[in-house]
This record gives sequence, C-alpha cells and structure tokens, in this order.
Amino acid sequence: MHFPYKQPDQIIEMLADIISKNGCMLLNVLQRPDGSIDDDAEFILRELAGWFAVNAEAVYGTRPWRVFGEGETRVRIEGFREDKTDWNRSDFRFTQKDGAVYAFMMGLKPGETAVLRSFEGQEIHSVSLLGAGELPFHYEYSVLSVPIPVKMPTRYTGVLRIR
Repeated sequence: MHFPYKQPDQIIEMLADIISKNGCMLLNVLQRPDGSIDDDAEFILRELAGWFAVNAEAVYGTRPWRVFGEGETRVRIEGFREDKTDWNRSDFRFTQKDGAVYAFMMGLKPGETAVLRSFEGQEIHSVSLLGAGELPFHYEYSVLSVPIPVKMPTRYTGVLRIR
C-alpha cells in the first residue's frame, strides 16, 4: 500500500495556518530500515529548506498576532486526513515578532495586489517581501494594499513583513 506524501506547498500552507493559531507542527519523515530516506522525502526536505532559508524569521520565535488571519477560506480536517486547502487571494495568516507582523499570502499569485483588512488603527511604516526587500504600499481607510512582484523569491507561500 502506497500513501502519497503531502507536497511542499501544502506542508508550508499547513505550517502557516497552524502557527498563526499558536499551534505546533510535527513533520514526520519516513525512513527505510537502514535510516535512509526515499527520493520523494528528500525532494520535500530540500524544498522546505529552500523556503525556510528565505522565510524563517516569520516562523521561528514568533507569536500569534491579535487575529490569526483573514480571508474566506476555512481549513477542513476530517479525522487525521487534511486535504489540500483551496486558498484564494483574500486569505492571509499572521504571526508577529519584534514589532513586525508577518503576513503569509496563502492564495495570492505573483503579480497580484495583496489587500489586507486586519490593520485597523495600526500605523504602517514599511512593507517588505521576505527575500525580496521593501515594497511600495498604500494604506487608507484601514485597508493595506501592496502590489506583489511577478518574480517571487520562492515557489511557495510568500511572506510580507509589515512594520
């Protein structure tokens, strides 16, 4: 019997959703009897390592923000099975650390504009995309709009640092 692995994009999305709600995620990597791992597991670990090289500051040492996220999509878990969530461009998950809020862009595609509505009453001084640097932004009537570059620093969920 073969159980397909969750792919890196789904693992990263699950991680962002879990940590935004003050949870922890355990990643199980199956090993052969000799301690080696198969090619699929190695691929997943390499992809995760590449994503963490860019976005680790949004994960390690962070705490949940005043809201876990925003957007219309809800994660569905049935028993121990969690199928890939079909995120859309309104979905974000948040963490915070050292005066910064990190917004995981769950369904936003490169080249679109991030529109965040959870910053009511906040002062916004800068917005940057982890791995790419500062981005222009517009903040008016408690709505933060940030144009996202077409070329992203990773293939998976991008993260904005908002100060």
